[in-house]
Amino acid sequence: MTLKDINFNIAMYSTEPVVQSTYSVVYTGDESSVKVNFNVTDEADLTGATAKVHLYFADSSHIEKDAKIDGTVVHYTLKGTENDHAGTVRVDVFITLNGATYTRAGYKFRIDQSLEP
Repeated sequence: MTLKDINFNIAMYSTEPVVQSTYSVVYTGDESSVKVNFNVTDEADLTGATAKVHLYFADSSHIEKDAKIDGTVVHYTLKGTENDHAGTVRVDVFITLNGATYTRAGYKFRIDQSLEP
């Protein structure tokens, strides 16, 4: 099954702010088909690491979920109707490795209202 990928390159050890000028766009009708990927660029080995994502929706809804790690990519697929919250979404990723937790916060994408109710 092909998913709609939203891709971010992240430096988990960075202290620089996240700056984006454009946002990827998905739709409220995209049920279980949106995958958010964080490609970690400054750590070659995430063996034994765990990750969580926090999604903050425009309507003030918030979800926190465990994410999967494949190689150096942390990813989470929005389940069911988790993307029914139209507007700009802020997504933060928390990676725990060797007892320390690294946070990269402020990545954004947009969910537009689809024509279907």
